[in-house]
Amino acid sequence: MKKVGLAFWMLILLLFLGGCSDFDDQPGMAKAMATNTPSPAAPVAQPPMPTLTPTAVPSPTTESGGWVWVLTGIELNPEQKPIEVGKKGGSHTFFEVIAGGCGIDKVEIQEVTGTKIYDYKMDCSCDSPPAEIWPGDEYRLRITCKGDLRYAAEGNSWIQGQAAVSYYGVVNPAHKQFLQPYEQQLWFSPWHPNYDGTTSKEWVLFGPWGELRDEFGLVVQCGGDPCRTHLRYELQAKE
Repeated sequence: MKKVGLAFWMLILLLFLGGCSDFDDQPGMAKAMATNTPSPAAPVAQPPMPTLTPTAVPSPTTESGGWVWVLTGIELNPEQKPIEVGKKGGSHTFFEVIAGGCGIDKVEIQEVTGTKIYDYKMDCSCDSPPAEIWPGDEYRLRITCKGDLRYAAEGNSWIQGQAAVSYYGVVNPAHKQFLQPYEQQLWFSPWHPNYDGTTSKEWVLFGPWGELRDEFGLVVQCGGDPCRTHLRYELQAKE
């Protein structure tokens, strides 16, 4: 009986020790769970926030919007010079004043003898500046003249001095840099012995810069003195 009891207790002890060894030898569920448990994810870098900028001011040079010089008025012969000049004995000078052109019809009669000295007609045409001028843009303007000598007495030199003077100009001298060539004229004197044959000349107008409601004035002298046109512009906003 003692042997059986001793063997029984030995068996119980071995079973107990074996169970503890199995538990300790296994990585155990704790180790497996520790291995399979995901670690906290690293923070994902966020893209930088876009920088907000205010809406750009419309460029004055774009036709979709901005500032533009708008033609607000046209005045012919602003100095109110005489259109027709008469003399005794049939001499006369007549100016045809129109926007963009001028006609000069002149007859000269010797007052004492009544002899005709000369009879001619000149015509000058000027490119009309546009109704809208964009700051910074270029506009080419040309003046062209022609002459028709209907009569000149033999040997007279008076006809040689007959000429038409044409040019573009600006009202405000502060704007002179926007017109090239500035202060240059077209002298059309087709019957002068030293005439070089020039019948036309070109100017370049650069759209001026300015502030809203500024004014810009352009003068077109196209032939005789009364044949002058004054164009008025205002800088306005355009959608």
